[in-house]
Amino acid sequence: MLGGLLLLGACATSGGPVERLVADAGVRTTRVLAYDADGFTRRLEEGDATAAFVATWRACNGSTQCSIAGPSTTEQAQRRELADAVVLRAEAIAGLNRAYSAFRAEVTGQSDAPADRAIREAITGTVSYGNTLANIQFGSGTAVFARPLERAAGDVASVTVAGQRRSRMLIASAALAAATTNLREAMMLETRKYDALTEVLVRERIDAHRSLLQAGLVSGAGALRPVADRLGVPLARDADLIVARSASARIAVEAMIEASERAEIRRTQLRYRAAVNALIELEQVHAQMNAGATPDLSELDQALWNLERLADPTAGPAVRTVATATGN
Repeated sequence: MLGGLLLLGACATSGGPVERLVADAGVRTTRVLAYDADGFTRRLEEGDATAAFVATWRACNGSTQCSIAGPSTTEQAQRRELADAVVLRAEAIAGLNRAYSAFRAEVTGQSDAPADRAIREAITGTVSYGNTLANIQFGSGTAVFARPLERAAGDVASVTVAGQRRSRMLIASAALAAATTNLREAMMLETRKYDALTEVLVRERIDAHRSLLQAGLVSGAGALRPVADRLGVPLARDADLIVARSASARIAVEAMIEASERAEIRRTQLRYRAAVNALIELEQVHAQMNAGATPDLSELDQALWNLERLADPTAGPAVRTVATATGN
């Protein structure tokens, strides 16, 4: 059914400034979303190694018989499911970025090829992402219903019929909006999956940091340094020795580590919600264009700024694409 996605004709037709505005908005949004996904999968995959260290440390600490212990198979499977979902999200975002880029090339006359093939692939990718999440069991053990392939195809079929009375650019915009909606609804499901696993994920990180500290493999002063820097006070030269010798100091450091890890998990939750909000605003841009109005990008720019502000600092240099970066 998706094979007949767009009846756009054989000849490419350049669009006007409104179409270019929408194409740029889609390219910018998907670039920021792609950046946000960078590094997240690696952190989830590294969770197995972290959990294995914690399990082995606990099994061996104070024991005369020491052997390698593996992480919980249940938690390992849950983390793998989420990591797989993030991979599919990255692929879906990449496909949607290619679709918006192809649309922009057609709009600006930089390509004679219509964008319909790239848009078809984007819809297929976003639907696949959503359907995969629909099969994941959440914390309650209840499956969540995702946007089905039949519904997405039905949306596009209605777009094609309506397109008999509308320009090819509006048809493409409506199809891109359908793919964006698929992505947003799937991301809402992934957000629920992450929320269900937050306690497992934060506990793993807290236990790993605590075990490394107790084993003397990391510096207590190193954990304290960010706080000392924020307070504008220097650490004592023998801070590591104090932490090692003082049970109260070590417990206080562990409390700080727990608070810090929980704050990081909370920031990831906020990133999920900021990404969903950016997609909602992109859908509104399409709705305005399809209604014959010039889109107002101010809300989308603000949503993208909010998402970039929460970006994972370990993922690499930020890609600043709001407002003025419409050419990339």
